[in-house]
Amino acid sequence: MLNYYCCKLFCCFNTASQHITCIYLFVFFFVIACKEINIEYLSWYDNEAVIVVTVSCCGIFATLWIGVIFLRHHDTPVVKASTRELMYIIMLGIIMAYSSNFVLLAKPTIVTCYFSRILPGLSFSLIYGSLVTKTNRIARILEGTKKIITKKPRFMSASAQVIITCIVVGIECAIITVMLIIEPADSMLDYPTIKRVRLICNTTTMGIAVPFGFDLMLIFMCTLYAVKTRNLPENFNEAKFIGFTMYTTCVIWLGFFAYYFGSEPMILTMSICIFLSATVALVLLFFPKVYVIVCVPEKNTRSAFTTSKDVRCHIGSVSYHSESGNDFGK
Repeated sequence: MLNYYCCKLFCCFNTASQHITCIYLFVFFFVIACKEINIEYLSWYDNEAVIVVTVSCCGIFATLWIGVIFLRHHDTPVVKASTRELMYIIMLGIIMAYSSNFVLLAKPTIVTCYFSRILPGLSFSLIYGSLVTKTNRIARILEGTKKIITKKPRFMSASAQVIITCIVVGIECAIITVMLIIEPADSMLDYPTIKRVRLICNTTTMGIAVPFGFDLMLIFMCTLYAVKTRNLPENFNEAKFIGFTMYTTCVIWLGFFAYYFGSEPMILTMSICIFLSATVALVLLFFPKVYVIVCVPEKNTRSAFTTSKDVRCHIGSVSYHSESGNDFGK
């Protein structure tokens, strides 16, 4: 095949004719053959992906096992005191977070690219939306002990908590839908160098930042409430575990954004961050309750989850005494 390049050497301006004359050089060359470049993409068979997928499967099985334990002990004090409806929503979010790694690490197609835009943000809104609702309720209970209450606080029932959580998740769904309309998901070829080509999803920085931005706001609010309710009575330490969860999550996400935009395997970085966030929530929120249910059932009594001592918030201390105690998760 004969091809050529046309190169302009120089141009001269004729003052008499008012014309510009240019001299061109035609360089001819022959194209003998083209070398096909292998398309690079992450798949489940890569070494790093195998590790992430394997531990994600373990996380899903662990979450399902904990879900079975909670269902079998649905009416016991340790489950009731944890606002069981919200805990089931959190478990659903954790399972979705682990499952999102399967589509993130799969070969990019229009289907996997759509799910990779939907599942991570939706799963985190389920987890942290429930935690925000839960810690907000605890904070309002503690604030109510500082003043005389003439009527029952609003939106304290379990059904109201579930509705509030659904509203929060609905906002995240609306954000994801709008971003998918603005930037439809699909696969594309990316050429980082002249000798490399990668098959990736056409996700832009905006497509990542906007859905995760709402999740980060939920994380910030939940961390704020966790700080406010960190000094609860000794017999109600769930808020402390929520605090540990949020502090660790903040560190993970700060490291994620610092490393994500400066690293080449961005999808792998996101998968590891999602796995770590889900695992931290699973271990710190559920394992202490499973330990009580399975290993020390004698502590699974109502008296272990009532409050009859001084309740202190970070802004002061108040005396909160009740004959029957206060069940935070009722």
